[in-house]
This record gives sequence, C-alpha cells and structure tokens, in this order.
Amino acid sequence: MNPRLLIVDAERELRMWLRHHVEILWPDATVLEREPAELEQAQAGHSAAGNLDLILLGVLCGGSGDLPGTGLEPLRRLLRQPEVPPIVLIASGGNELSAVQAMRLGAADYLPRRLLNAQRLATALRTALRQRQRPLSPAHAPRRSLDALQLTLPQYSIVRRLGESARAVVYLAHSAVLGR
Repeated sequence: MNPRLLIVDAERELRMWLRHHVEILWPDATVLEREPAELEQAQAGHSAAGNLDLILLGVLCGGSGDLPGTGLEPLRRLLRQPEVPPIVLIASGGNELSAVQAMRLGAADYLPRRLLNAQRLATALRTALRQRQRPLSPAHAPRRSLDALQLTLPQYSIVRRLGESARAVVYLAHSAVLGR
C-alpha cells in the first residue's frame, strides 16, 4: 500500500513528526506538507483533493469556555470540496464538544494533540484508510443493538443518540450540575 497523504498544520515540528510516523507505517507513502495558509492552494493543485487518500489536518480549537465549533473552519472548507478523502483532525485545545462537532461535520477521527502518540496516530490512520478503501453500504454495515443499552451516568440525563462508529457511540446529554 502506497497511500497519498496531505499534512496541514502551522507547526513545522508537528508536520515533521507526523511525516516521520506515516513513513514508518508506509515507507513508500507520498506525503505532502502544507501550512494552513496554503490549504486552498493545495486543494486547487490536487483537483479538490481527489487524488489523495487521507488528509491530516491540524486545527486550533478554542478552550473550554468557547463554542464547540470554534477552530473547525478549515475542516468545513475541506468538506465542501467534491471527492474529499477521509480527514483526521489533530486538535490543539478543544474539548469533547469540539470532538463531537468535528465528527458530526464528517471528520474520520479527532485526536487531541495533548494525547497524541504514535500508537493512536497509527490506529486512526489505518482506520481512516480502511474506510476509504472499503466503504460499507448501509445494508452491509454491522448493526448493534445500541438503543437497547441502558446508560446510567450520574448527574447526566441522556437526551438522544447523535451517532455511532465502529468504536464509539456519541450521545447528547444534559448536565444537571453544570446546567448545560
């Protein structure tokens, strides 16, 4: 496998670290690096990212007091393009609400920068590439009876299920303690 990846982040050291780990996983991979300011030029130069297999996108999300979508505009711009490959977000700052918003927008995965390590990166990249190679039709997707699960979270009331993936289920919940 020789995947074609685009790494977009403002920090050169992170781009180099990501490239290094991608090349460990796939020595023959084609890895392009761009700064966020060059993102639109890179999209135009790659026919709307159609010839890429994966995009690693570094974003700066807001802090805990900010709105959940803060910092996700680069993801929104990429997802407006036709034939966009899976996008793995590497978020500096942010919180669980940012992760939920990113996944709802269409990110293949959300990796908090402070928790990023080689193993988590490898797992996210392999999973995203498998999704790209073998998309499951709804008829063939494995179904689990997640609605039958009874969740009991102290101090939270479950409002509704927002979505699910192979590894997780995301619920909208109300915190009685925090009032949100």
